[in-house]
Amino acid sequence: MPVISTQHFLILVYLWPKRSKKVLEIKRFFYSIMALVLLYVPSLTFADCNVSSSGVSFGNYDVFAINPTDNVGTLTVNCSVETSYTLKLDQGNSGNFSERKMSNGTDFLIYNIYSDAARTFIWGDGTDNSVTISGQTGATGQHPLYGRISARQNVSVGNYSDTIIITIVF
Repeated sequence: MPVISTQHFLILVYLWPKRSKKVLEIKRFFYSIMALVLLYVPSLTFADCNVSSSGVSFGNYDVFAINPTDNVGTLTVNCSVETSYTLKLDQGNSGNFSERKMSNGTDFLIYNIYSDAARTFIWGDGTDNSVTISGQTGATGQHPLYGRISARQNVSVGNYSDTIIITIVF
């Protein structure tokens, strides 16, 4: 339904001569319609959303373990009003979703972030077989980040890290 602009309406009213009785009836009709439109059109409120994350801390990695190393972090969304949103994660330093890589100098540790506890759906931007997460919040919404480091990677001792950019579309 088209929205009537009050500025355009006022311009139309001022263009009509004020002496004619017919014009006064038309003006009253438009004022009545405008009042009804303003009563029934919902007020527009714009959302302001922020995203923060605790990240995923895997702790110590055992290169001889036969099982992958799993851990969970949290991604928190805060919006000023109730709104729907979509969360996207980028590939990090690896440049692809299939094998994200944490680095320590020239050494790399392959890992990934998933949208589900079974770690079957890679959380990304919706391309290259990755998925996005959608939600709706009017205050705070939390989403788990399911992380996994593949088992039996022969890497040097040290601190490994990666940076993932989170995008919220609302």
